Amino acid sequence: MRLLGGLSNFVAGFFAQAWRHRGAISRVSLLGYATMALAFILQILIARLLGLQLYGVYATNLAVVSIAEIPIVVRSGELAMRAMRPYPGNTAPSYGALSRWLVRRDVWLFISAYFVVAGAGWAFGSKLNVDPLLLSILALSIPAQIGFGAYKSLFFVHNQMPRLGRTELTYALALTALSLVGLLAAGIYGLAAGSVAAALAKTLLTRNGSRQFTQTDGELTESPKLDMSRDSTYSIARNALSNGLSQIDVILLSQAQSPEAIALYKVGKSLTTLPIRLSYPLWRMLQPQIMAAVRSDDRGRERRALLTGSLGFAMLMVVVLPFILLFGGDLIALAYGENFRGAFVYFLILMVGVWLFNGVAGWFSFWCVVGKSQVYGIVVYATAFLLIFLGGLFWGMTSPRRMACVVSGALVVAAALAYLGPYAQLRSRPKD
Repeated sequence: MRLLGGLSNFVAGFFAQAWRHRGAISRVSLLGYATMALAFILQILIARLLGLQLYGVYATNLAVVSIAEIPIVVRSGELAMRAMRPYPGNTAPSYGALSRWLVRRDVWLFISAYFVVAGAGWAFGSKLNVDPLLLSILALSIPAQIGFGAYKSLFFVHNQMPRLGRTELTYALALTALSLVGLLAAGIYGLAAGSVAAALAKTLLTRNGSRQFTQTDGELTESPKLDMSRDSTYSIARNALSNGLSQIDVILLSQAQSPEAIALYKVGKSLTTLPIRLSYPLWRMLQPQIMAAVRSDDRGRERRALLTGSLGFAMLMVVVLPFILLFGGDLIALAYGENFRGAFVYFLILMVGVWLFNGVAGWFSFWCVVGKSQVYGIVVYATAFLLIFLGGLFWGMTSPRRMACVVSGALVVAAALAYLGPYAQLRSRPKD
């Protein structure tokens, strides 16, 4: 009875909190859903215009670039949030100065990463089954995003989620326009160039938006409270593993399967993120609360924020799942074309693991950044990566369906580990 009473009180609190913040949630929701719709439409148009074979080639090259791009770009923002975390309220020397300090240290890293990726494409293109020229163009998105992560972190610190939503929507419009113009003008290489131009526009938009906040003037009077070497290594390791487990299955399949099979698998996998994107406003509104709770060492508020997100996503899935099971295959055929209908089976298998790890445990990656469990985050992502890599290498490569089972199972394990670590840590702390 106590358990039922506690659960009912938590659910009531969840809806009460949602009602109190309904205005901000509505603004973030509208912006987030508009951005999501543009990304979905762009994906459909690219798949239709390229066709199964070229879409498979594009997906493979993009997966290889992402292995290096995402960990490096995300690292900048994570270091910024960790540098700003020790300064509660208005005690920071200058959040803007902290971000600029980090940007100056990112320039050579981002440029070096580009040459490493492009060089690997030209040197090992045949072994990696990639197009060196296409890879070199796509990799330009790495230097195009110098400073993006640090500038974006200021939106979180100042709790400016609607403003960040407007910036992301503007980027989505630019990405859609530039990608389609490039694709129609110069084919798959023009598509890659358009996406790079959009990445540069995103960085400039975020930089200009962050300059409107308070505490962005002045220079640092002391070194940031940040172990640059350690925190940078942790961030790159965790995000390399996180992104690796999202891309390694496509890379492995590209060594044994046709571009057409990879295209179907990639579409099915991409569609599993749609329900997660539907919960985007919820997690976006909770992230500043999680950060504030960690700053103030408010364990009760931290637990409530984590549980609120998990419960909200679970409730959303209960609503959308019957609709997906009834109409999913037909909707894929309608949107992408009849030759993409086979992607639905991969979607059904992958959705179990993807929804549990990226949805129900959707707070985990952000919590690792602002919390005190960087090493545990690396352990969770390393476990999932090894399960996918070894399972895919020895069993999944022979069939996209088998690979989907490997990925889904690994993410279920990762979701369980994501809950075991943080909640054990929270329970071990003193009472509020």
